[in-house]
Amino acid sequence: MNAASGKTRSLGWVQECPRRLMVGFHVPDYDQVPEYRDCERDYGAPGILSAFDAKHFARELRKAYVQAFWFYSKCHRGNAYYPSKVGHVHSAMGGRDFFGELCEACLSEDIVPLCVYEFSDLRMPKDHPDWCHRIPSGNASDTDTTDAIEGSRIGGPCLNGPYGEFVLEQTREVLKEYPVKGYYIDFLGLFGMENWICPCCGDAYRKSFGQDFTGTANMSHDEFVRYIRWWYGQNDQYAKRVRRLVEDLRSDVLFTHNFHGYADCPNMQRMDFASANCDFVTGDLFHLRAGMLQMSWKIRGYATLSRRLPADVLLDGMTCVNGDFSTAKALATYKAELWTARSLNVGTTASVVMDIDGGFNQHIIELVKQIYAAQEPYEPWLR
Repeated sequence: MNAASGKTRSLGWVQECPRRLMVGFHVPDYDQVPEYRDCERDYGAPGILSAFDAKHFARELRKAYVQAFWFYSKCHRGNAYYPSKVGHVHSAMGGRDFFGELCEACLSEDIVPLCVYEFSDLRMPKDHPDWCHRIPSGNASDTDTTDAIEGSRIGGPCLNGPYGEFVLEQTREVLKEYPVKGYYIDFLGLFGMENWICPCCGDAYRKSFGQDFTGTANMSHDEFVRYIRWWYGQNDQYAKRVRRLVEDLRSDVLFTHNFHGYADCPNMQRMDFASANCDFVTGDLFHLRAGMLQMSWKIRGYATLSRRLPADVLLDGMTCVNGDFSTAKALATYKAELWTARSLNVGTTASVVMDIDGGFNQHIIELVKQIYAAQEPYEPWLR
C-alpha cells in the first residue's frame, strides 16, 4: 500500500516467483586494481569481465529452476554496468551494456529481471569527498592529510546531500530504460553512526535537537535512544523518497531495500521501517553464511512482520568463511536453510558471486538447482 496515494500495488512476481537468485556483481575496474594489468601480461590472467555471457548465465539459472534474477546496475565499487550518463561506467564493458544484456537474456528464458542498486560507493571518497561524511579520528595514521577538517578522515557517502540526489538520478536512468520488475537498494544507511562530521546531516540534527552533533560517547542513555531513533528516521525518510520515485516512474516495479538481519549491528534499517516503506520485506542474513541454523528465528521475524507482505531472505550459496566466496555450502545445510525459509512462507534468494572475468562458480549454481528442483513440485502447497 502506498501511504501517500492510498493505492494498493500488485505484488505479482513476488507472490508467484519465490525461487530467486542474486549475483554479487562487484567487479573492480582497471583503475581500482592497476596491478591486474601486470597479472594479465605476466601470468595470463583473464581480462576483467572478458568471459561475461548474459545468455549463458540466464540459461543456467533457468535450468536451476530460478524464477527471478537480481543483478546490479551499480555495485559497491561505484561502477555502473549500463551506460550511465551521471556515474562511472565500467570500462571493461567496452561499449556493451551488461545490465541491458541480462534483462534481455532473462526475458528470453522467462525469468523476471530485477535490479539491485548498491548505495555504498567506494568511488565517492576519492571522486566526491564533499559528498561524504567525515569521521573524526584520534589516530594520526587514520587521518587524511588532504582533509581541510583537521583530524578527520573521509567516510561513506551521505544520503542527505548531493550523493542522495545522484542515487535518485541513476534510479531514473534505469527505470526509464530497462524492463525490470523490482528495485532493491543495498546498504542503504548512514555510515559512521557513532561519530561524524557532515554539513547536511549536521543541519538536520541541529534542527531536531537544537544543538550540534558531537558524537555518542558522552550521551546519556535517554539521549542515545533519541539519537538512534532520529538516525534511523533519516534512513526511513530517504527510503520513502526512493519508493515514491519508483512508483511515479514505473507503477509495475516493486521497491525494497536490504535492511540486513544483523542481530549485533544497529547501523542498518530497522525491520519495522522496512515493513513500512517497502513493497515487501527483504534482508541479507549474512550470519547464515556458514550454514548456522541457530539464527532461524530471524526468518520467523520476517514472516511474522510481513503479515500480508510476501517476505524474502537472501541466503548465500557460498560459505564466505574467511573471505572464501568460491566454495559452495554443503548441500544438507543449505537445503535446511532454504526449506526452513519456505516452510515459514518466506521466499528465498540464493546467491553466487561473479568472478573477475565475468564468469561464475558452476558448483554453486548446481547446488541451488538441486534444492530448487526439490521445491518445485511442492509450490502449490508452499504458497
